[in-house]
Amino acid sequence: MKTGRALVLVAATVVAASACEAPRAWGPNASFYNSNKVVEGWGEYYNDRATYARSRMTVADSLNDGNTVYGKTGFYFFETTSTSPMNAVWSHSRTKSTGEWANQVRTVDLFESLHAQAAKSRGQMQACAQMGWPVPDSCAPTALITFDY
Repeated sequence: MKTGRALVLVAATVVAASACEAPRAWGPNASFYNSNKVVEGWGEYYNDRATYARSRMTVADSLNDGNTVYGKTGFYFFETTSTSPMNAVWSHSRTKSTGEWANQVRTVDLFESLHAQAAKSRGQMQACAQMGWPVPDSCAPTALITFDY
């Protein structure tokens, strides 16, 4: 009888460990404008307690010129949808952005609830600098991280 309990306990531990992987790091990724580094971002994307897809990002204002910087994460889930009911596809849930700041380095968490019908989550992270009109925002290359759940 004791052996049966030990096997159940080991199996439960393995399931819990695979449901919450270690965070996967990205960056540092930087953006340049007129040969000057204006923003740099780095962070991690992970399954937070089998409840959320979490993006923890650090965004640094590298130029300190008064223009603001920010980070953003696009949250995607591999799931069936109304337009693809028979096959799972990557579905964009939403994109969330941090607030904006200047002349600082900040770390911010963005998260989205895991979708019960999905099997994977993908984060598309990016650090950007506001350049002022009419110049478009200067964004670092996108980091892309996927995890199964």
